Amino acid sequence: MNRFNLTFSGEIQQGEQPDAVKLRFAKKFAIDDPDRLERFFSGQQVVLRRNLDRKEAAEVFQEMRQIGLVAELVKVAGDDAAVAAGGTVNKTKEKAPASKRRTVLRKKKTADRAQPSAQEHDTQLVREPVTSEQARHLAESLSGEQEAQRKARAEQDRLQAEQEKQRSMREAEVAAQSKLEEELARRKAEGEAAAREREAAARQAAKLEKARAEEARRRAAAEAAQQQAEQEREAAAREAVQREQARREAQAVAERRAQQEADARRQAEQIKQVADKERRRADEEQQRAEELARQNAALQAERREAMEKAAALEAALQESAEQARREAQQQKDRAEKRLSREKERMAKEEARLARAAATREARLEKERREAEAKAAKREAALTVKAQQAEERLKEIQVAERQAREAAKQAQAAAREQLILEQQAQAIEEQAVDRAASALSGKVGMGPARASTRTSLEVPQRGGDAAGVS
Repeated sequence: MNRFNLTFSGEIQQGEQPDAVKLRFAKKFAIDDPDRLERFFSGQQVVLRRNLDRKEAAEVFQEMRQIGLVAELVKVAGDDAAVAAGGTVNKTKEKAPASKRRTVLRKKKTADRAQPSAQEHDTQLVREPVTSEQARHLAESLSGEQEAQRKARAEQDRLQAEQEKQRSMREAEVAAQSKLEEELARRKAEGEAAAREREAAARQAAKLEKARAEEARRRAAAEAAQQQAEQEREAAAREAVQREQARREAQAVAERRAQQEADARRQAEQIKQVADKERRRADEEQQRAEELARQNAALQAERREAMEKAAALEAALQESAEQARREAQQQKDRAEKRLSREKERMAKEEARLARAAATREARLEKERREAEAKAAKREAALTVKAQQAEERLKEIQVAERQAREAAKQAQAAAREQLILEQQAQAIEEQAVDRAASALSGKVGMGPARASTRTSLEVPQRGGDAAGVS
């Protein structure tokens, strides 16, 4: 009969809990020493059961699988199995049923009587060469006989010590179980403590990782803030450059406006000077007219003396009067020409001022549009610039109003000059009329009818007319 050894190398089935498997293993083999239990799981191969028959080997192998262990059955050679069956005691903890024990006791004597012949037969079987099939049958029969003999011999001792052994084993098993449970509980507590420590370490590592991430985030935020501040500084620098450029533009506009105002003042001064010159000329004409009036009065005082010379001088006086009329007409023509030239000059000046005003309006409109475009882009800072542009526009408008007022004043001065010239012309015409009336009047009439002049007055009149021209 085939015999087997049950070997174990400490391997646990996949998916099983090691602590639970070790606990079941300790209960199965009554192991109460934790160090001894750990030696079974050290990886070294140990023999748990020896010389098991096929049935026992299958049962024990199945029990090991149920416990959760990976065991191995090693077949024992025929001679070793026979010797082991006759000289060893089976150490299994399996209890024989009571009926089987009684049967064994009844067959004990028969087995004892049959033992010598069985031993002889065994010796013969071992010595003869047999086939594998014969060896199997012989081993099975020999094993059965030897087992019966062994059981017969040992049954009485076993029966006597069985109860005591079982009681001791139960007590030892309970103690071992308790001790093993305590040890397993302690190891479980240690494992849980280690797990808690690992969890705490993991949490601490997570905290450290989170802190590092937070620090990295803060650094990134600080770098972003620094970049933002740098961009703001650059924008402020660009804005300062733009403000400086706007200030320079405003200063240039102010300088141009001041230059325009100076030009307008200079033009107004020139117009004023022209008006003053014309006014002085009108005053001179008026003085000449007054001188003529005085001379007329002198002529009235001297008319008696002129009466003798009237006839001789009448032709000369008529010629002189004609000359005076021609001179007056010439003066009138010259005055009209001057007035026409002045009007043309004033028209040109007004046109130039209008063109300058239109140019300024266009430039101001362009500046206003640019200021509005810039104001839409740069908001508050450019709002100030827009306000400055509006102030410049107001100043320029004030300058334009001043220029228009100066032009109006120049026009008024021209009109005054024209009025003065007209008045001078009227005075001259009146003087000529009076002179003509004086020359054409009769002797002995009233002062208003005087028509005679001295010989000295006619050249003087011509000289005055020449001076006026």
